[in-house]
Amino acid sequence: MDKQIIFRVICRCIKNDIIDTCRKWNFLSDGSLQQLNLKKPKIRIAEDVYESCQEEDVDIEAAGDLDLIYSQIHSEGRKWNVCELRGQDKDHFISNPKTFRKLIMSKMKLYFDEVHVNVNMFGGALWSRVHIVDMKHPTVYKPNDVVYMVHYPKTQYVVLSRIKAKDEDNFIEALLPVFKTDEVHSLQLVGSHVSSLVELALNKHSQVRDHLESTGALRRGKIRLQENLTENVKHHLNLKKNLTSDSRDENEDEKKQRTESLDHTFGTADQPTLEKLEYKMDVKFRGTKLVPMMANKDGPFRCRIKFEGPSVLEGIRNLGKAGLASLPLPSHLAKVNSLAKNFFVIRDKSAMNKSQT
Repeated sequence: MDKQIIFRVICRCIKNDIIDTCRKWNFLSDGSLQQLNLKKPKIRIAEDVYESCQEEDVDIEAAGDLDLIYSQIHSEGRKWNVCELRGQDKDHFISNPKTFRKLIMSKMKLYFDEVHVNVNMFGGALWSRVHIVDMKHPTVYKPNDVVYMVHYPKTQYVVLSRIKAKDEDNFIEALLPVFKTDEVHSLQLVGSHVSSLVELALNKHSQVRDHLESTGALRRGKIRLQENLTENVKHHLNLKKNLTSDSRDENEDEKKQRTESLDHTFGTADQPTLEKLEYKMDVKFRGTKLVPMMANKDGPFRCRIKFEGPSVLEGIRNLGKAGLASLPLPSHLAKVNSLAKNFFVIRDKSAMNKSQT
């Protein structure tokens, strides 16, 4: 199985990245890496890499380390889900990869017949790879049997890749004693950019992030309150200067008002990378002037709305700056940074009251 893992990683790499990825793996000697011929087809390069590994007595654990390194470098090619550790023992935290691996291994073995765990520290976070072997085909490597996990020490969040439905309950149950927590609760916050997802989760409770920022892992996670105060002071000084001038540009004033409103909502730093916002609407249809045939519809109007793109939050802010979105923004858009979720259900207040009663 170690051969299957190594072949898959090498064949997924861009040719120019193969040597750099293997060097980060720190398993092969520099001499072996220098002998690799990148002009060959990737399947042949993979064979050469595996041959070199045989000289170093490679095993499935070492192959798993290579796969974990590849997943860290290419983490944005995967979908991640943020979970909150509710009821966590605040005095319990682990930052040592070896200790963390040993703990995960011991708990996972209570629920699965064969499991392989790899852990290392990357970007200030503990990255884990948990390979749950399918006992029906124990010699066949299936990428879907692997769960990747990211945890920043001293935070109450863990970021997980997709878990097979049949393994999910046992996997989550095994995590409870690992983190000494009562519940691993999904925040419905899903995306491809791990550090942005963690930043959004931390914003929810306005936690101190100095230990994360010092690692450079959350560079966009600056203290936005200070930035907003600074920008607001600058704006008021500029506004006072404009009021004393003989002439005023109304369009310029409108732009400044929009900028002030958006800076107050989002801050001035680059927005966390979020690729999708999804809304499930369960409300009364209010566009009957445009669609008269809907006037007699008594039931709620149900639909789904999606905002998708490379950076949805930045896109929304740009729409506001361009005057293509009404300001102030609706709360469900303005508060995405602090709500720590990107799936929302919007109902009329009357419908919500009925459901509560």
